[in-house]
Amino acid sequence: MSESLQHEIRHLYDLEGSDHDPERRAFLPLADALLHAGELDEAEQLLVDGLERHPEFVAGHVVLARLREAQGDPTEAERVWAVARRLDPGNAEVLYGLGRTLTRLGEEFGRTLVDQARALDPTVGPATADDEDVVSIAALAPEDDDEDVVSIAALAPEDDEEEVVSIAALAPDG
Repeated sequence: MSESLQHEIRHLYDLEGSDHDPERRAFLPLADALLHAGELDEAEQLLVDGLERHPEFVAGHVVLARLREAQGDPTEAERVWAVARRLDPGNAEVLYGLGRTLTRLGEEFGRTLVDQARALDPTVGPATADDEDVVSIAALAPEDDDEDVVSIAALAPEDDEEEVVSIAALAPDG
């Protein structure tokens, strides 16, 4: 775990339940940081307790769904994403998460949700290695056909002295 993540977790532990957290929602960034640190049990306890106090806190359900995915429980992740979708049906992040989970479970409807999410917010759901939408840069390269390959040198203007202008000639007089 990086030193900055350790520092963030210590700070969030201090913040949680303090006077600076009157609504008692600091459990969410703390649970998210713990999830990133691989401390799944601690993150789970914080999320379960926090969502008992704030059952309509969509962001809490989002992090819990991610936790369930990290725990390798896609069925439970689907259930949590569905709760978040009921709470906020137009949330692109929720639609994307539910769609990805359904797709991984073999449900065709998942692709529809992913497409809806990306229509709402094209930046949602950063591409990952297991994302079907990811295209390898090698796949974009032309096939091994010399006719299609153009050298960058071929794109340079021909060496014609008349077209060359000295930068000094562009400066104002004086």
